[in-house]
Amino acid sequence: MTLLLQAPPGLPRVLADPDRLQQVFINLLDNAIKYSSGGATAAIRLYHEGNVVRVEVTDTGPGIATDDLPHIFEPMFRGSSAAIRVSLGTGLGLTIVKTILEQHGATISVQSAPSEGTTFSFRLPCA
Repeated sequence: MTLLLQAPPGLPRVLADPDRLQQVFINLLDNAIKYSSGGATAAIRLYHEGNVVRVEVTDTGPGIATDDLPHIFEPMFRGSSAAIRVSLGTGLGLTIVKTILEQHGATISVQSAPSEGTTFSFRLPCA
């Protein structure tokens, strides 16, 4: 798997607990790696937009089934294809991500389609 970080020079710092934010990235990248096959790409892209930094974590994996999308942040939810591919995990990773971001005043959104990959995005206020 290829991992990419794309950030413009001079990106401002954000108001966030670094340890908690690290957990957000670990969980999102862990899912990207876990559900992707060889040759896939995962990218973290950062954008400065006014008084926020927009963060996107994107992968080129199998995507999330449309019927599963409304439920992926629910505790213990494992998508219809997740149980087949991965026997490890508790189904709490995305719930933890959402909770941490909510504690930072941010919301997370997801765009995904089967066979097209997934993008999680959120915004954090600049320091």
